[in-house]
Amino acid sequence: MKPDKLTAVLFRLAEPYLKIRGDQDHALFLTLFKNDGTTGRKEREMVTLIFEYDIPIEKQAEYIQLTKEKIKPLWESVGCQGYDIWQVAGSETRFFKTMLFGDMSAMQATLARKETDSAKEIFGKFAENVSRKVCTKKT
Repeated sequence: MKPDKLTAVLFRLAEPYLKIRGDQDHALFLTLFKNDGTTGRKEREMVTLIFEYDIPIEKQAEYIQLTKEKIKPLWESVGCQGYDIWQVAGSETRFFKTMLFGDMSAMQATLARKETDSAKEIFGKFAENVSRKVCTKKT
């Protein structure tokens, strides 16, 4: 059964949030939405965890290599949706690390996972003068 025009528009708008693929059953869509077109759930707020820190010049090559090979893949395999490091332009030692999570509870659950201890330990061996901020997405 083909959805009517309004339902087709709602499908198109909802698809990124519901992960609907191809020609899914029309009933699936209707069970996910109330009659007024809302899900009845609070909108999830993406969370970015931002670290600012220094890496001594003589340790930077090893730190970047370990981040690419071990730290980033580990975090992204256990719930972090994006893990990136940035060097501050004009600074020889200052870096930023960003970690993206679906919401606050996902961030807390991921950070508490035991298998992340090795990544935290590696980071701790290199990073100095660390500060941390939790930011929620508003746009």
